[in-house]
Amino acid sequence: MADCEVCGRSNAGIRTSIEGSELTVCKLCASLGKVISPEIPVVRPSLLKKPVRMPEEMQLTPRADLSELVRKGRDKLGITQEELSRKLKLPSNTIRRVEGGWQPPLDVIKRLEGVTKVSLVEGTGSTQELRKKLEKKALTIGDVVDVRA
Repeated sequence: MADCEVCGRSNAGIRTSIEGSELTVCKLCASLGKVISPEIPVVRPSLLKKPVRMPEEMQLTPRADLSELVRKGRDKLGITQEELSRKLKLPSNTIRRVEGGWQPPLDVIKRLEGVTKVSLVEGTGSTQELRKKLEKKALTIGDVVDVRA
């Protein structure tokens, strides 16, 4: 819950009109004015946004030849590991590790795909198909509004 706008207590939740101003106050300070709305219900952040689960057919995994593809994509662009790391805003050590066989997290792989223009993941659906399916999903009010707890 929010803090009381009059006394500062942490359990405020009653909208009250006090001397012409609408304030969110605690139960004790609500008696200082006219109650506009009863206690505001507590919204738990865990209930606000449900994680988007990918359908089984759209599960993406890094390709086995990821390190080779990253190196070839970088060579095709004619840039060094340091230049690629600057474009991706990653430590240059990360690019060296990827080209050496390390599998980075999926968000880093997506960033690498964006710069090198090489598909680095595999699955039954491509990245473009996944984006199209997610774009077709209708927005909900929770996607647009920032709810304050």
